[in-house]
Amino acid sequence: MSLPFLYGFANDRWCNEIDVMLEKKPGIRKIHMLRIIGLLHADFNTALKFLFAKQMMQNAENFGLSDEQWGSRKNRSSIDAAMLKLLMFETARIKKATLAGTFYDLVANYDRIFPSISNFIARRSSVNQTVLKARALVIERMRRRVKTGLGTSERSYGQDPDDPEVGGEVQGKGDVPSLWCVQSDTLLRAHSKGAYGMCLNSPVKTRQIKRCNTQFVDDNDGWASAPFDCDNPHHQETVRRMRHDAQRWNNINNIRGQTVAFHK
Repeated sequence: MSLPFLYGFANDRWCNEIDVMLEKKPGIRKIHMLRIIGLLHADFNTALKFLFAKQMMQNAENFGLSDEQWGSRKNRSSIDAAMLKLLMFETARIKKATLAGTFYDLVANYDRIFPSISNFIARRSSVNQTVLKARALVIERMRRRVKTGLGTSERSYGQDPDDPEVGGEVQGKGDVPSLWCVQSDTLLRAHSKGAYGMCLNSPVKTRQIKRCNTQFVDDNDGWASAPFDCDNPHHQETVRRMRHDAQRWNNINNIRGQTVAFHK
């Protein structure tokens, strides 16, 4: 099992995958409302979890990840993110401060991740080059079959010569959550560089809550506030800053192929 990762080649057995479609909402089976999960060979998926969820994430945490991402990280959970939001709301309520939020979700997030960008990001986190080559070759040569209530299809689809590239990572692959976590770090830092964000000072101004986003995997809450001594009316300035930050978040995600789910 370790030879492909040591020498950088694709195991032919790993290049077979089965797609299953799950209902996001019970009873609704429209194609754009289904979640596609890829079933891979257990040994391949287990190896990816070890190499990326453990080794790569440990290196990434040592290099420093954004404090605004709470998903797919050790000792962090959605409960922590929700508690942080509660503290922000309570602080704003007590101080009678205006706080604006925009709640984003990305469309088919894992299916829009470019494997080439994933490999580049993973190399930055000290993942061995032969590991990334083996992973990339498996994705490139992957033959995918579809499983329904009638059984598994005999024919398959995949990347054929001279055909448009079948992009995206496989949702259900053990390395994808960690790869997205590291990629989102770059997005969050780029957004924070030019975003207004929110800032709530303590009554004596010795401490403050200051952030632009609270993100869990690809679900992101963007925050904005404005000082009371600004030129425009306070609530109007807060809304203006919120719109500015929301547009910046949309533009940054569009650069790397993602798109915000505006229907949500």
